[in-house]
Parts: sequence; C-alpha cells; structure tokens
Amino acid sequence: MLKLGPPLVLTPDLAEARVLYGDILGLPIAAEFTDQIVFSLDDTTLHVFRCENPAARAQHGRDAACVITFEVDSLTEVLQVLENKGVRVLHHEPAWNADVHWAYAAFEGPGGLVHELVERRKR
Repeated sequence: MLKLGPPLVLTPDLAEARVLYGDILGLPIAAEFTDQIVFSLDDTTLHVFRCENPAARAQHGRDAACVITFEVDSLTEVLQVLENKGVRVLHHEPAWNADVHWAYAAFEGPGGLVHELVERRKR
C-alpha cells in the first residue's frame, strides 16, 4: 500500500527555516541535527535538510513545481502574520479554488521554495 510520507524541504539556510516553520508558523521542533531540523506537524513530521543552493527562480502557477500546503483556520489572519514578519507573500489576497472549496495563498519559504496556505470554505 502506498502512503504519502513526510514532506521534505531542502534549503541552504536552516536558520531561516527555523524562524519560518518554528517561530512564525509555530511548528514545534521534534529533533535537530547538524544538517537537519525535524518539525512536528499534526500526525507527521516536516524534515528540513541543509543543501548547497537555493531553488531556481520560477513563476509560481506557471512553472512545474511541487508545493507543500499548510491548512489554516483563518487564511487572512495567517497571511497578515507572514507579511508583518517580512515573509514574501505572492498572493496578498486569497485566491479561490471552487472545485475543492479552498481559499489559498502562496508565500516564499526558505531557499526560495514556494508553499501555500489553504483554508477550506463552503463559500
């Protein structure tokens, strides 16, 4: 049986990752090693590994990518927190995916990776 495993992030800046995932998004650190930080995330973990180079610049939504999403209760509140903390937000206003009833907004994570926040709505 195939199951989705824990998400992995590769970034050249683990300190930046610790601030974003730990301090700003509030994920507790489960373990920390020289080249890896493991964050608790619901019933799984988010593994962040040190790499050498940042991600290549891409146009989010136009270029192929694999995106980690974080489900939140209030998309507008979390977006405001991200912006206030200096995180580069790509969608300043939430977009709507009517097919799955999600509001979503993208932001730049450590090493130039793009992640999205999603909020389920009945609309």
